[in-house]
Amino acid sequence: MSMRAEITSASSLPSSHDLWPVADWDVSAEFKFLPQVPRGWNSLGVKLPKATSRIMNQPYQPPAGPWYRKYLNAARGWRLGMAGQSSFLVHLVCTVLVGITAILLSVSLEQWCLLGLCVSCVLSAELFNSAIERLAHSIDDQYNDQIGAALDIAAGAVLMTAIAAVAIGSSLFVSRWLELSGN
Repeated sequence: MSMRAEITSASSLPSSHDLWPVADWDVSAEFKFLPQVPRGWNSLGVKLPKATSRIMNQPYQPPAGPWYRKYLNAARGWRLGMAGQSSFLVHLVCTVLVGITAILLSVSLEQWCLLGLCVSCVLSAELFNSAIERLAHSIDDQYNDQIGAALDIAAGAVLMTAIAAVAIGSSLFVSRWLELSGN
């Protein structure tokens, strides 16, 4: 029998169990070189708050109910995200001003769509920031450098989207203004 025939012969091929004996693999024996992390601590050596163990031990169960409940929960989340957030109020005021300016300059449909996309990106970033803030404060009410850094990064994302929206909106409005003024 030739070498090629021997390799392709089904009887000579190992079974998938021979290749990947997952059931026989002792994971703890293979990774003994890794440092063992005590219960209640993370791998960075930071003691986890008590709420973390409670959260991690209870699997998430989505609430039972009709399909439209998801949309009701989303509307509730939108209200919760806006509640007590002065920066969200500032963004809403800017949204109204953008809308008034767009009406006064009679922008095209494409420009309206672009402005709507910019506004929705900024408001979405603000809602994500609010969600991260709530989650961070529920995990640990004491000051924590890592949580503070995460909150600063989320705020930086909001700032970045706001700057991009201002740049896009300004260029749209200036070009439309120049077009209307005949320059």
